[in-house]
Formats: sequence, structure tokens, C-alpha cells
Amino acid sequence: MADLIAGVGISHAPSIAGAIAAGRTQEAGWKPLFDAIDHVKAWLTELDPDAAVVIYNDHAEEFFLDRCPTFAIGVADRFEVTGHDEPAPPVPGHRDLGLHIATEAIAAGIDFTVCHEQGVDDGVVVPLPLLDDAWRFPIVPISVNVVWDPRPSPARCWTMGAAVGAAIRSYGGAGRIAVIATGGLSHTLVGPRFGSVEPEWDRRFLRQMEEAPDELRAYTMAELEQVAGHEGVEVVQWIAMRAALGGCRSPYTCYHPYRMTGYAVACYEPDNEVKTV
Repeated sequence: MADLIAGVGISHAPSIAGAIAAGRTQEAGWKPLFDAIDHVKAWLTELDPDAAVVIYNDHAEEFFLDRCPTFAIGVADRFEVTGHDEPAPPVPGHRDLGLHIATEAIAAGIDFTVCHEQGVDDGVVVPLPLLDDAWRFPIVPISVNVVWDPRPSPARCWTMGAAVGAAIRSYGGAGRIAVIATGGLSHTLVGPRFGSVEPEWDRRFLRQMEEAPDELRAYTMAELEQVAGHEGVEVVQWIAMRAALGGCRSPYTCYHPYRMTGYAVACYEPDNEVKTV
């Protein structure tokens, strides 16, 4: 049987890739974030996962106005990269694990759109190479619609995440599985609040992730947008990841508000697999 060994939350803003490309990762504004990412990467590398479920949101690259599923799961051996000017190699997938999760979650009442061909964008290909620079472990991508109304509530994302966690634990193939959530934290890229960040709320959110997750699923999507910003609703992906873990603790969390985003990276240890950094 598979073991769910870890959870990770990490921001996926394209500005992270821009800082890398420009050689600015050691500048004062960026260094705390990249040092934190390196810390979590070392932690995850030591755990040595065989696969990862990645909960993210598509940025209107694979899914658009003509079709935007509430929850979509990729079931394939590889996933093409979308939304990039330069060609990029496909991301390795774990078809068997993806099919098992889809089957079990649908039986539990989660209506996944099952994609046997799917592109993945910055929500996957910005943060994942920072945690696994050689793409050593294949992924199962799960996309959450946070772009077009109607969007799933935090409570519904929690239910989805819990079903995914149960499915991972029931997977018959041997393996050590991590769940990685990308996106957030607070940021707003449209309207009169453009560029605003909410550090006080972000820090409270990170505390609640570990200590009081029930408080997070009590939000409506409208309330979450009000406190975290129009794009800050991406934190529902973190909420889904937290639900998959069940009981857990966070041995390491870093929050770094910079420019127009409340960046964060954190690792979580499920109760069934407690390790120290």
C-alpha cells in the first residue's frame, strides 16, 4: 500500500521564474524566499517521494471560457507544457496513480473531469522544478477552477482534498506519495486593489493551516476574495492539500511578502509519518 508522506505548499507566481532567469535570486528582496525554497527542497529530497499529486490552478491556458471544469485530474504518462514561448520538455505523469485517485474520488462523490491528455502551465512548471530540479518523481496534476464563476467553495475544495488523501492511502501500488499545493498567498492583479498584499491575513492563514483548518473551510469564496484578494483565492489549493493530510504538523514555514505577492512555502508532516528536518 502507498504511504502519504508529506504535504508542501508553495507560491507559483511567474515572477519567481523571472527572478531566476534574471539571476536575482540572491538579491535582498528575493533571497529569503529562495533560501526557504531550498530548505523545503532538501526536506522533500530526504523523504524521497515516488510520486506527487500537484493541486494547482490553470491560468486559462488549458481550460478557458468554452470549458472550465471545477476539478480536473490528469491521467497520463506525460503532460505537455502550455503557455510558454520557448519549447519545454513534457512533465512526467503517473497514469496508474492518477486513474486510481480519479476512480476512488468519483466513487466518493467528487466529480472530476478526467483528462487523458492535458497541458500544465506555470501553476506546475514554475514551482515544481524548484522542489525537484531533475523531475525525479512523476506527478498527478489536479486543477481547481479559481478563475471563472461559479468557483468551488473552500469547503468543497476541502472535501475534494480529503477524498484524494483517502484514495492515495488506498492505492495498491507501493509508493511514497507527496501532495503539493501551489498558488497564493494574497495578491490582486485587477481592479482598484491592484498590487495589494495582506500580510496579516496571510500569516493568520498559515497558522490556521496547521492549527485550525476548520476555520478555513468556513469561508465563502466571496469572503476569501475579500480578505486575500482577487487572485488570493488560489489558497483553496492549499486547503485541499491540508485536507488530504488529515492530522499534521508543519516543521517549517516561511512567509515573505514582496512587491505584489504574499509569497509562502511550507512543509507538512502527516501524523502517520513524522520526521524532523
